Amino acid sequence: FPQNKVNMVMFGSGGVGKKSIINRFLVNDFSGKYIYSDEDETYTKQTEVDGQIFTFNILKPCSASDCFTAMRDLHIKMNDIFFVVHSITSAKGLNDTIDYIDQIKRVKDDDHPHVMIVSNKNDQESLRMVSNDAGRKMAAQNGVAYMEVSAKTGDGVEEMFCEVIRYAKDHSYVCGRSYNIKRAK
Repeated sequence: FPQNKVNMVMFGSGGVGKKSIINRFLVNDFSGKYIYSDEDETYTKQTEVDGQIFTFNILKPCSASDCFTAMRDLHIKMNDIFFVVHSITSAKGLNDTIDYIDQIKRVKDDDHPHVMIVSNKNDQESLRMVSNDAGRKMAAQNGVAYMEVSAKTGDGVEEMFCEVIRYAKDHSYVCGRSYNIKRAK
């Protein structure tokens, strides 16, 4: 990444917690009081990953309902890293991730773009409809990284941003709760 500046965006259905994940990452808050307005397009935070400072430029999240296909294509072209977020409380949500991943691969013209499937709401175990194994399997089938987080508790949120950088630098990287597939040569 030039000058360690990384452009990233989150895709996912409405209500899966994209804004909450960003807010948790930026200011470690889950009050529902977002630090940004609807007019903001990009949020920036510097974070240390393995002794290097990275500037994360996070584009405003985009769901299918508020972001038409041409807009998503533009977001894909402009960004380096993609989080495809779904909720563990919806079985349909995991299947929706395939459409986003396919679109990212098509627009980037790359079979192995820097994508992480993010299963949010792991604090709602009693409502779980998507197992960790199902998420890992989906990631494996699509050659992308995987991680479970909770925007509500903060579990894994900071880690997911660091892990995706490690993964982007080395597609064979595997650590902790994330899961990555070795990049096909």
